[in-house]
Amino acid sequence: MTAPMPGRAPSPDRLASAQAGGSGHGNEVGAGNVRRGGLRILRLALGIVCGASACGNVQFVAAPFAPRHIDVFYSQQEDVTVIRWRMSAGAPDPAVTYELSDGKGGWQSIDFAASAFPGGVAPCGDGDGICAQMVLPGDFEPPADGSTPLRSRNPTYDVSPGDSTTHEIYVIPTLSINAAFARSNQMVKVSIDDKIGGDKNYVFPRPLQRSMWDRRGVCASGFFPPEAQFAPVDGLSKPWPAPSPLSDSGRYCASVHAQPTSGATGADYQIAIDTVPEVVDADQPPYVVPTEMTPFTYQIVLDLSIPVADRCREAMQTIESNLAKAFGRQSRMLPTIDLSAIDPQTGMPGPPCRQSPYRALDAAGVAQQIKLAAASWPEQHQRYYMLYFNNLRAPLPDSLTRSLDDFTETIVTPPPPGDFQAFLWPWGPMEMTSSYPPWVPPPPPMPPLFPPPQVWTAADDPTFLMQLQEYAATQLPLISEIQDPTKPVPLLSSADAQQYDGGFIRLCTISITPQQSTTGLEMVGHDADGNVTVLPAAAQYPVKKDDPPAYLLELPPVWAVPDVGFSPHTAQIHYEICTRYCDHQFVAESGSAVLSGWMDSPYCLGPPSGGGP
Repeated sequence: MTAPMPGRAPSPDRLASAQAGGSGHGNEVGAGNVRRGGLRILRLALGIVCGASACGNVQFVAAPFAPRHIDVFYSQQEDVTVIRWRMSAGAPDPAVTYELSDGKGGWQSIDFAASAFPGGVAPCGDGDGICAQMVLPGDFEPPADGSTPLRSRNPTYDVSPGDSTTHEIYVIPTLSINAAFARSNQMVKVSIDDKIGGDKNYVFPRPLQRSMWDRRGVCASGFFPPEAQFAPVDGLSKPWPAPSPLSDSGRYCASVHAQPTSGATGADYQIAIDTVPEVVDADQPPYVVPTEMTPFTYQIVLDLSIPVADRCREAMQTIESNLAKAFGRQSRMLPTIDLSAIDPQTGMPGPPCRQSPYRALDAAGVAQQIKLAAASWPEQHQRYYMLYFNNLRAPLPDSLTRSLDDFTETIVTPPPPGDFQAFLWPWGPMEMTSSYPPWVPPPPPMPPLFPPPQVWTAADDPTFLMQLQEYAATQLPLISEIQDPTKPVPLLSSADAQQYDGGFIRLCTISITPQQSTTGLEMVGHDADGNVTVLPAAAQYPVKKDDPPAYLLELPPVWAVPDVGFSPHTAQIHYEICTRYCDHQFVAESGSAVLSGWMDSPYCLGPPSGGGP
């Protein structure tokens, strides 16, 4: 049972519901605890048994203006009693009057003009008959004996008594508000719950007044600061304009109260609301890692065995022309080396296309020439391929294999500056290529030291050019990423850093594609001497106009890879910069409420469509 209001003597039937012709029952109303009661008039058709002299039918119908579904509820918050009832008539009739029991056996006429809040008779909101509402000041209690408190009078039906009544006491507010600043802090999202003026069936909207003021303590109903200004409420869910300008604290009280017909100020409901963090939500323009084309630098080494001189010269020319045709401008060709040009025993010019058992590559001389040439190449990542051609089905002599070993060691001793790699690529019969261990492919998963040997026996083989062209189509040109791992990538432009100086930036999402286990980034700044320093991992970082936010990319090396199907690493960062009210609560992009504020959480508000409480 609900405790009586202060200063009012409790009645034994304080919470009783009067049922016409029956016993009463109490009903205290809390959130979600509203009951309706009442009897319904039934339509009956009775066949009258008649005598021989007369016979007829009498049909009883419901009186259209008989009050039904009478509901009386008292609002503790507003200290008013609302009386509502329904009637089956199709439209209001001004000739019909209504009377309310005085609880002493007498009746008093209802004057809707005297209703504390708008009342009267109007079509029901659900289209089922007409609905009436009368609002009385104070606590009106239906008759304790269970008789109906309401009846109507009209010229046709005279007195039409009402049916049973539900009496309720609202301990929950009959006027309340839920409000929150919208994402921009320029508007306030509002939802007003008005149980007296906002019912969907009893459509009697009442005037409401709204106000907001800077909160200096708690928001307490009935207490307003002198500067509080009130304005009419345009709708129960229509947003309010935010105070302008906003206060430095961004903490407010929002209030709504009804305007009684007497002109007095009705009971109000207040709620504390705070502005949401003001953030700049943006995407860094995609940062694409810079690249350079890496020319396919190659040098032909001829070690042929062709006894016919004309065919020898023809084979040499065919090899050179086919390589130039296949590799084209995406390559760089160095002078051809002919191992038969000098007889190793005499040191004199030897017969062309003759393989001396003592032949060898001038490892030191060739390596030195390549290093001198590479010093003038502009690329950061250099690749050199020695294409060795041998058409004889025989193992290589020891002198030649030793010279090849010497070359692979000498070319990197001392190592050339930058990223330089040299490869020996054999073309010839398997009997030849398998005689030099570095050319034998290792068992997986070990990577080969050099490109796989190509089976080849003659320059005029029609598949020779096709082999070269297929390789060029799938492996060339070569491309390299040239990202400097020590050079910071700016996250903001200098203009943005100037504009948001003093704010804080948070990296909401980081995408580095292609994604690999070794990709990542580190936020960096500069020390007093201007040196780049890695910042400790944090939820946000300060924005300084003199040292704009920047990061270093952590990427695996992507050097001299085929351009076919290649996509450079790309960094895309979605960030937020909090500029004001950073300690206020908000709703994260995920939909979770963040009570600790933006600064003390790792979450982002997300795009402008979200972020409100």
